[in-house]
Amino acid sequence: MHAILLIFDESEEKAAGSEVELCHCIRDNSLDRSKMLIRYLRKTLGFKKSQISFLRTSKFETALAVAKKLKSIIDEHESDNILLYYSGHGLSDYPGWSLGKNQNSAKFLFYELLGKILKSFQGKLVFINDCCHALSVEPYLKDLKGRYLLFGASRAGSVSNVSILDAILWPWQHRLQALPKVYLSRSNYEYTRDYPLYCVRGSYYGCDCGTTLPREERFSPEEMPSLRRGSDLDFLFFPPETR
Repeated sequence: MHAILLIFDESEEKAAGSEVELCHCIRDNSLDRSKMLIRYLRKTLGFKKSQISFLRTSKFETALAVAKKLKSIIDEHESDNILLYYSGHGLSDYPGWSLGKNQNSAKFLFYELLGKILKSFQGKLVFINDCCHALSVEPYLKDLKGRYLLFGASRAGSVSNVSILDAILWPWQHRLQALPKVYLSRSNYEYTRDYPLYCVRGSYYGCDCGTTLPREERFSPEEMPSLRRGSDLDFLFFPPETR
């Protein structure tokens, strides 16, 4: 098995570009969440350093360079089981990731290209897309039908400043399926923001960045939108059974 962590780690002033909401909590939270995931992989699952690829967006001049690095890692492990974790900014009009800026322009990696990178992948993929509009990646995973499990921090048309990672690792730690759902949505004239159920149990962090949220929709338990798609592959990243 192999894990790939792609982490947004630039200052917001450098990263600002079209469709990127200035949210000053994202940079620190991305790094914090990645450390938590690495602890889980190393201490709970026994991953070696060689089984974890840790990529910081600030280390790449262009999104194409990020894509090439992702492709090289995925091609090297094309028959393995891969955990792909992204934490950062997500785009809506052109679905994909905003990975910061170089000196000349914003760096955008669109899901269409990510789908092409994964086209030759033969293993099973567990994908945690910890960003806004996260589930908009799903149509680009069609070549992995039956071989992927997708989690998103928000639905295709929504933004989020709440990480989904806590809602995944806690059940996995207890050898349970992770079934995160949207507990409530808050909307204004600009966007809809999703809040996963677990955030009301004390795991919420982040900010609302000074925005006003005039309309709130709470879902009944049977109507909560799911933030999970694909196959039941949680067991790939359960801890070993103790004897």
